[in-house]
Amino acid sequence: MDDVVWTDRSTNLRFVPAAIKTHFIHSSDVLATDAIKELFENLRSMYDYVLVDLSPLMPVVDARATAVFVDSYVCVVEWGRTTIDAVKYAFKDAQNLSENLLGVVLNKADIDRLIHHYPIGENHYRNKHYAQYGLTE
Repeated sequence: MDDVVWTDRSTNLRFVPAAIKTHFIHSSDVLATDAIKELFENLRSMYDYVLVDLSPLMPVVDARATAVFVDSYVCVVEWGRTTIDAVKYAFKDAQNLSENLLGVVLNKADIDRLIHHYPIGENHYRNKHYAQYGLTE
């Protein structure tokens, strides 16, 4: 593991890059191997948390192949692009993923448009608490 783990010195987070130069027809086959299961067992023994960034759920079955070694999932949806129907469809046939879903993250949200969707109004999103994220007047 020492040969493949990359450490970000500013955050002390550790990464195991998984880049490949060739195209896999069925990358889920790689994720379902005993070697990957063993890798994750080793990672679990070394770290408190192991986060895995997976390909999109809809067009690729990679996430389904990880159910044997991933405890929980967080679904990331893109503002203005990911439809409710797409999310429902993606989880309809992925019972093992939906049962272990921690929550959903809304990515790339348009704050100026988001304020019109909630009765609490724009003061909720334009206040001092959000200034640290660059959301100021």
